[in-house]
Amino acid sequence: MNKLLSIINELDDTSSDEFIGACAAKLRHLKGVPRLVLSNTSKLKTRHIKFLFAKDENYYSKIDEKYFNLIEEDCVQEFLNEIDCVVVFDLCRMSFLENDELFNFAPNKIKKIFKLNQRNEEKNNFIQSNIKHLDNSKNVTSQVIFEKLNAMWQSKWNNSETYLNEYDEQIINNILNV
Repeated sequence: MNKLLSIINELDDTSSDEFIGACAAKLRHLKGVPRLVLSNTSKLKTRHIKFLFAKDENYYSKIDEKYFNLIEEDCVQEFLNEIDCVVVFDLCRMSFLENDELFNFAPNKIKKIFKLNQRNEEKNNFIQSNIKHLDNSKNVTSQVIFEKLNAMWQSKWNNSETYLNEYDEQIINNILNV
């Protein structure tokens, strides 16, 4: 039996989800990146996304620090293949150049409610601007401009209020009550 399966059997549901996320993060070298852990049999719900966006950027780093020393890299892939879960990373909150796994995973209803369509459109615009104006060059000026663009991106899209505000909460409740 995989050592990681033994560990997960001793954890409660919340801790086991955190552990699974930490295993996936260690495998992909994504320490501290926001993530969603779902059972393959469950549907993505608004409460899952609210939970993801409600956590500050240090939350996932603390989880990873807690579990990384228990995780043996050579067992992780086998472990993740055996469990009945999917881990979706929200790398796009960190940089506009990253793949938006959350956007690709979420159904259209969730994309609309949480402004993921808008984020994806802005991401494409940022990428096009980066290509046109900086041409992916490696000179110092281009790097400074890229860092400023990415800082603008992070200040908006790494803020939970961007995704959900009180008016959006009313809209969600109206949709769910129909």
